[in-house]
Amino acid sequence: TSINMNSKLENKALENGFVRLRINDLMELRSRPITENEPWFPSRCGEWVRLSDGTYGSVAAQTPEMVTLKLKGGALKYYNTTDYLAQSPTNLSNGFRLSGIFGLDYRHQSIATGEIPKMIQEAVTVELAKAGHGNLMEHIRVEFKEAGASSLDMAILAEFNGKAGSQYWVLERACVDVCNQHSWVIPFQQVSVHMAGS
Repeated sequence: TSINMNSKLENKALENGFVRLRINDLMELRSRPITENEPWFPSRCGEWVRLSDGTYGSVAAQTPEMVTLKLKGGALKYYNTTDYLAQSPTNLSNGFRLSGIFGLDYRHQSIATGEIPKMIQEAVTVELAKAGHGNLMEHIRVEFKEAGASSLDMAILAEFNGKAGSQYWVLERACVDVCNQHSWVIPFQQVSVHMAGS
């Protein structure tokens, strides 16, 4: 951008993300150099994000003043851009890792350390493929974690590619389906899936 009587400064990651400044206004401003791979905004329209307030949706619009997320089911949620950035958006569109603890009843103790982790891993992979999501998962690992106070806990770690952003909850659903198929009892409040590292 050349500095004339007016200069146009633009952030191409935002809709209408430009401002015109007179040379007198520009003279007092200072900027730092940008790095080659530094994003100009944490998301782009159409990408799936998860915010620290738990909101999960695709970016429908983003401007210097407002970011609109389209939630599952079609509802729209609006954020002032500064509030959106304060929510530390996690962009799911480049891939993400989910980890979870999955508790089973003690009546399954005899197969908890060997058979069940292997069966869950295989069955979740099959269930994802049957649901048309087999190409979304990059890696899955299931291991017996511990004998908890009220359940035998399995640790699940799954890595998904960026195309899985709209299917963020698919792992939890697949685990419950597997338990239903094998008549494994899940004690009350024993399924917990979250972003790894959060």
